Amino acid sequence: MKISAKIILGFSILTLAVLINVVLTIITLNINKHINQKISETINPSVNQLEQLTSLITNSKMLIKNWVFIERQSDTPDKQKLKDLHTNKYFSVKEKLSVYVKNWNEEDKKYFDTLCIMIEDTLFPKHQYIMNQLSSFESYDDAMIVFELTPMVEEGGEVIIYTDKILTNLSFLLNNFNTKAEQGRNEMEAAMSRFARNIILLGIALVIIVVITALSFIRMLVKPVNYVKNILLDLSKGMFPEVMKMNRKDEIGEMTRAMNLMLDNLRKTANFSFEIGKGNYNTEFKSLSEQDVLGNSLLNMREALVVEFLSLTMIIKMINSLK
Repeated sequence: MKISAKIILGFSILTLAVLINVVLTIITLNINKHINQKISETINPSVNQLEQLTSLITNSKMLIKNWVFIERQSDTPDKQKLKDLHTNKYFSVKEKLSVYVKNWNEEDKKYFDTLCIMIEDTLFPKHQYIMNQLSSFESYDDAMIVFELTPMVEEGGEVIIYTDKILTNLSFLLNNFNTKAEQGRNEMEAAMSRFARNIILLGIALVIIVVITALSFIRMLVKPVNYVKNILLDLSKGMFPEVMKMNRKDEIGEMTRAMNLMLDNLRKTANFSFEIGKGNYNTEFKSLSEQDVLGNSLLNMREALVVEFLSLTMIIKMINSLK
C-alpha cells in the first residue's frame, strides 16, 4: 500500500470509531428521550388522573352513605358534592384522561372502557336511584324506602361491594401504570449503563488504535526517513554509503530506489573523474540526461583535456623535428 493509502486507512479507522461513538450516543439519547417522553407525557399524567378518579369514587362511597344515614335535608353540602361528582367532576376527569388514553395500549384502553361502563351504567344509576328515592326530607320518614335502601349502602351492600370492585380495578390499572413507569426508569438506567460500558470499551479501542497507528507510522515513516537523512548527511560529507536495502513498494521504497540510483550514478561520475585524473581519456561515460550538469561538465572537461593533450603532443613533435 502507498503511504497515502495507509494514512487514509488509519484515519478512516479512527473516523469510524468516532462515528460509532456518535451513533451509540444518538441511539441512547433517543431511547432515553422516547422513554422519558412516554413517562412524562402519558404515564405520569395518566397516573395522576387515575388517582383523581380513585379519589372521586372513594368519596362517592362516603357521600352516598351520608345521603342515606345522615343528610336528611336536601341540598346539604355533601349532597351537592355527590351531585357535582355525578354531573361535573367525574366527566371532567374522564375528559382529561381521554387525552392520554389514546396513547395507551389496546389492553389498557379496553380495561378503562370497562371501568367507565361500570361507573356510568351501574354505579351511578344505583346512586341515582337512592338519591331519587331520598330526594326530600319526608322520604326519610318512609320506612319502606329506608328499609329498602339502607342495606344497599351498608358494609356488604350491593353499592358498597360494587364500589369496592371498581376501586380494586382502578388500583390494578394504577399499579399497572406505576409498574410501567418503574420499568421505563429501569430501561433508562440500563440504557445509560450500556452507554457508559460502550463508551469505556470504545475508549479503550480508540487508545489501542491510536497506539497501533502511531507505532505503524513510526515504523513506516520515521525510521526510513531518518535512514535516508543519514545517507544524505554522509553524501554532504563526500562519503559514499552502502546501497540502501529496503524492499518496499510505497513512496519510501520509490525514494530508496531513486537514492540508490543516484548513489550509483555518483559513483560512476566519481570513477570517471578519477580515470580522467589518471589520464585515461578513453574511459566510457555517459551523462544521465541533457540536464545532467555534472556529467556534461565532466564530458566537456574531457574533450577540452583531449584537445589540450593533442595540442601539446603536436607542439612536442614540432620541437623535436626542429632539433
